[in-house]
Amino acid sequence: MLSAVHIKEDRPWLEGANAFVAERLQPLIEREQADYPGRIIVDHRAEYWKVFAAFIGGIALFFLLASGGGKALLLAFILLPLMIIALIVVGRWVWARRRKREKVENRARAREKRILACIADFLGFDFEAAPAPESYAALEFDMKMLKLFQDKGSGYRRFWTDRLVLRAGPARLEIFDMIYGPLPMRTPVTPFQGLAISMPLQSRHVDCDLVGIGRAELPGGLRLQVHDEYLGDLSPAFQPVRLESNAFLSRYDIFATDQVMARYLLTPSLMEALDHAAHLFDAPVAHLLFRGDRLLLLLQTRSDPLEFGDGTRLDSGIAVQAAFRELSAILDLSVIFARETAAPMR
Repeated sequence: MLSAVHIKEDRPWLEGANAFVAERLQPLIEREQADYPGRIIVDHRAEYWKVFAAFIGGIALFFLLASGGGKALLLAFILLPLMIIALIVVGRWVWARRRKREKVENRARAREKRILACIADFLGFDFEAAPAPESYAALEFDMKMLKLFQDKGSGYRRFWTDRLVLRAGPARLEIFDMIYGPLPMRTPVTPFQGLAISMPLQSRHVDCDLVGIGRAELPGGLRLQVHDEYLGDLSPAFQPVRLESNAFLSRYDIFATDQVMARYLLTPSLMEALDHAAHLFDAPVAHLLFRGDRLLLLLQTRSDPLEFGDGTRLDSGIAVQAAFRELSAILDLSVIFARETAAPMR
């Protein structure tokens, strides 16, 4: 049974939300919960290290026995093939165990995504679990031109999974789950993992490129510059932008090709909304880029930002309210961005 849920219907897109939860969402959650296996996150590398350590220990034992000569040497050569066989068996067992866990996790995530897609549909979004490359090609091109999250050694590249597209509204709002790292999987070494929110301008094309690189938040509220981790070499056309908002500049280092236009784009209302979105998603680092006719906001979450629940149960009122709150905040941001960019750019 879904725990108590109350959605504050204080936005046009939230009207009828509580009736929707009772009539449509709760029956769906109950059906999905009946066969929900849960989601167990396991660090498989720890298991691989244990197998590797056992292998090294076996090799050390072999050389220790071999150095003894006589019967010890004979015993070492008898044990060697047994050790190799045991290593192969254990390795295959660990791999099979990992694959089994991944299948369970994939089943759990599929049920979570169906619930999230239902909530998104109510709010006016279409949900895609595997977006086509052409859907994010323009964003890839913008990142390439602005040298943000560049492909580099060890196979570093961007991976786009899950997409929400607003069907109607002031702008063609798109939300992606994006990872930037060495492999198409979430690992502790990925420089970025989180939301990519794309919002087009309402006015004509603007001849200004802008990059905002977030400062990593440290204990005590301090923020650290992280340019080298995310950026290539910006062209000399990009210059630091001075803004009146000290709070915004404490989160971002802003560079633009046109100082006047950058200040025109980053209005006080928009800066406040961007900062609020980063706080809502508890993003330790947030980045933004503007090129030509769209704004792209990147919120680092270090977890799947388009998941539902905590992986234990689906019938959580807290999870339902969080999904509504987060998607509604993004819709708020899109409305503010549309309003702030509706006037023709000078």
